[in-house]
Amino acid sequence: MVRYAHARARNLGITAHFSQQNAEKTDFPDDHFDVVVSHIMLHETSATAINNIIRETHRILKPGGIMMHLDLMRDHGMKPFDSFLMDWEAYNNNETFLVRLRDMDWKKIAVDAGFKPTKCKVDGSMLNISKEMIKAGQEPHYSATFPILVGRK
Repeated sequence: MVRYAHARARNLGITAHFSQQNAEKTDFPDDHFDVVVSHIMLHETSATAINNIIRETHRILKPGGIMMHLDLMRDHGMKPFDSFLMDWEAYNNNETFLVRLRDMDWKKIAVDAGFKPTKCKVDGSMLNISKEMIKAGQEPHYSATFPILVGRK
């Protein structure tokens, strides 16, 4: 995928650098990025790795930089049978950490990594992280359906 992304960017005339590294400890300098994003990655890791990844995210973000981590659906508010099926799917497809991830306190992990806690309204829509929320620095939060961790350094 990294080779494809590089070839695609070059084909589109976009200058981009792609790097495949361990997200827990990269070789990027401190205060390097404006934005750090992950998409359905965290459930593939572990509790230890998530703590390291969020600390590393904080380290490589510039002051005022934004992190956004989105992962797979939560079972909060689901009917019991649907929640059971989701857990069954996780265990039977070797996604066992997904069940634990959904119950972790991501906000505490982010605060422990150096992100400042603030209050934030979330309406439950994964698409409703507004520019105003990000500008206001409304820190680590979830949506009700998809776990979304947003933080500003």
